[in-house]
Formats: sequence, structure tokens, C-alpha cells
Amino acid sequence: MQTYQAAHGISPSLNAIPDEQRARLCGNLDHILLIGICFFMAGTEPDRSGVLSQEIKPFRCDAGFNWENVNKRILPQVIYKGHVLRRERKCRKGLYFVTPKAVTDRIRARVGDGLMSYQPQPGSVTFHSYSLGAIGSNGRMTLCFDGAFTTTIDQLALAFSSPTNLPNQGVFEAAILAALRDSVSG
Repeated sequence: MQTYQAAHGISPSLNAIPDEQRARLCGNLDHILLIGICFFMAGTEPDRSGVLSQEIKPFRCDAGFNWENVNKRILPQVIYKGHVLRRERKCRKGLYFVTPKAVTDRIRARVGDGLMSYQPQPGSVTFHSYSLGAIGSNGRMTLCFDGAFTTTIDQLALAFSSPTNLPNQGVFEAAILAALRDSVSG
């Protein structure tokens, strides 16, 4: 079981539940709800055992971000997990994915505006976006809900693999010709 979980990015944290509570849960599973949370931290990867309880200090960074790298890594994972969950009889609301607003905006820009809206259901994905709020008197930042959008895994997969928001035809040829002209004249 561990090998399958590691190979497929599935890591239920049942070890965090006390033994007596785990024993009560056996055989009483009503439904499954998977929530993926995407957040970014600067620096080296911390010890994940206490990352959510650590204080996150605001920082300023001028480094650029490779958004296409985010798209090509996140979208296939969301699509795969959505298909896996669709086959789970106890998963009735699909997959929930919580991301910073900038990531949600980039995903929407990448797949275009043609995704139809649905109610959460098997085979759906609901994107919840958040932004960082003000720093409180305790020095911690708050998270602000920015919106939600639900569509189907099938629509997301089709939009990702067959984008309709492409640049005009001939952009590669025009860029190559411009570079050749610049190299001859320069």
C-alpha cells in the first residue's frame, strides 16, 4: 500500500489520528473529500511535520516566476487525481484545490474562458483562491478568500491539452525572421 501511495502522490495521514479514534472510524466511512492546498515558501524546503504551525513572515523577492512550469506540473496532477477520485464511490463532491489567487488566475488564463461552471459532484474540481491579507497585531498574515470555480475534470483536461487561446499563426516565423534581420543589420 505504501508503494502505491508514494508512486501516486497519495498520502493519507491516518498516523495523525489517535489509535482509539482510528478504531472507531473503521467501517464507518461516510464520504471522501480530498482538498489539495498549494502554497509557496521561499528558501529551502522546511521540515513538513510542523510547517502549518510555524509563523510565516512576509518577505520581498524580486525573482521571476515560471508560470508555465506551474501549469505543466499542477494541471496534470489535478486531472489525474480527479480521475482517480471519480472512481471512488464515497467521493461525491470531486476534488477541491486551494491555491493563491495568482496561481488560479494563471491556470484560468492557460485553459481559457470556455470552462462551464458546475455544482460539486463526482468528476468535478473546485478551485478556491486566496490572497494574503493584512498582518495582524500578532505578526501573522491572514488568508482572504478570493472566490471559487467548479468545472469537470473532463473539461479541464480537454482545455489543457487542446488550448484555444493560442497566439496568432506565424509567431515563430516572425520571431525567427526578426532575429535574423537583427543579426544581419547589427
